[in-house]
Amino acid sequence: MKQTQRQRIINVLIENREQGLNSYFATYQMRIKQAPTRIWEIKKEGYRIITIPQKDGSVNWILEAYPPKVVKTYEFEGANAKVTEKTIRENLLN
Repeated sequence: MKQTQRQRIINVLIENREQGLNSYFATYQMRIKQAPTRIWEIKKEGYRIITIPQKDGSVNWILEAYPPKVVKTYEFEGANAKVTEKTIRENLLN
């Protein structure tokens, strides 16, 4: 199955945590012409990405944290079911 542009960018950000992803590299090497839009979409999913301007006019995107995980728990009392969502905030990268 072919990976989406978003998934390809996320994979590069995870693999290159120190250096991140350069906008020129994403556009010309990875051939993702709308890389800034994909980064914006990824941020909306809950990933924390910082943008660092470069002297050549490009930017580096660095993944700072994964989105929080939401865990659903189910409690049953007779015929009634209660669903509780718990957010796990242990998402910072070390």
